[in-house]
Amino acid sequence: MENKPSRFIRNEKNIAHISILVIFLGLIRCICEFYRLEYTLQDKLNVTILKPFIAGALIAAIGIFIMVILYFFSKYKFILAVGILTITFMLIIKKIYLVN
Repeated sequence: MENKPSRFIRNEKNIAHISILVIFLGLIRCICEFYRLEYTLQDKLNVTILKPFIAGALIAAIGIFIMVILYFFSKYKFILAVGILTITFMLIIKKIYLVN
C-alpha cells in the first residue's frame, strides 16, 4: 500500500496555490495601474496619485514573499491566513487613500 497524501492535505495545498495566485494577480494589477494612469492622465500624473498603488504593490509583494516561504515549509493554513491579511491590508490602503 502506497502512502498517498490525504484528501484534506491536497485540498489545503490547492487552496494555498489559489491564494498565492490571487495575491500575485493583485500585485500585477497594482503595477499595471501605473500604465493605465499614465495613459489617461498624461501630464497630470504625479507621485501623490501613484502612492496607493505603490503601497498596494509593496504589500502584495511582501505577502507573496511570505506565502512562498511558508509554502516551502508546507504551512498551507498559514498561507491562507497571510493571503487574507494581505487582501485586508490592500483594502485598508484603498480606504485610506480613497481610491475608487
